[in-house]
Amino acid sequence: MLVVHLLRHYAESAHIVTSENKSLTCVQLQDYIQTHLSRDLSLTELVSVINISSTYFASVFKQAMGILPHQYVIEQRVERAKLM
Repeated sequence: MLVVHLLRHYAESAHIVTSENKSLTCVQLQDYIQTHLSRDLSLTELVSVINISSTYFASVFKQAMGILPHQYVIEQRVERAKLM
C-alpha cells in the first residue's frame, strides 16, 4: 500500500505504453497489478489490457520500471505478504 501511495503521488506519470487508442501510465499499470495480485497475473493478461505484443510490452515495461513484468509482480506479492 505504501508503494502504491508513493508511486501515485511522487512518480512521473509518463506514458509507458501506447497502442492505437490506448495509453497506460506507470501508475495506472501499477494500480492494475496491485488490484489483481490475488489472481494469476500472466504476461498474456497484462498485454490483453492494452492490446500490444508481449515482447514489446516486456521491453517497454523493463525500460520504465527497471525490471521485467513477472519480476515486478513477484516483488509486489512478496511486499504484500510482508505487510500481512
